[in-house]
Amino acid sequence: MHLIAAVVGGVVFGVLSDKYGRKLILQWTIIIYCLGTLLCAFSNSIETLIISRIVTGLGVVGEWATGQTYVNETFPAKLRGKFGALLQTGNPVGFIMAAIVGGLLASIIG
Repeated sequence: MHLIAAVVGGVVFGVLSDKYGRKLILQWTIIIYCLGTLLCAFSNSIETLIISRIVTGLGVVGEWATGQTYVNETFPAKLRGKFGALLQTGNPVGFIMAAIVGGLLASIIG
């Protein structure tokens, strides 16, 4: 469901970015992503977790698409690939860091 939401969000936020501007839509997608992750923390059933992950997916893809566009507009053509790749590595690096921190803190915070 998270990936389906990402597909839908990519189209929706792309159109909205063109219509209302990237800065505003980036701000909104950050809020949506934060709201989705907050809802995940307080999910008390699989249904609420699925809904929370859908909200998170919408926000994540909106941030990604807008951020990638900013990279493409900011850097010269010969550097876009390098900085675009750097942007993309943030996701897996974040997953690794979350797993390490979560693993270390799980016994402390439960």
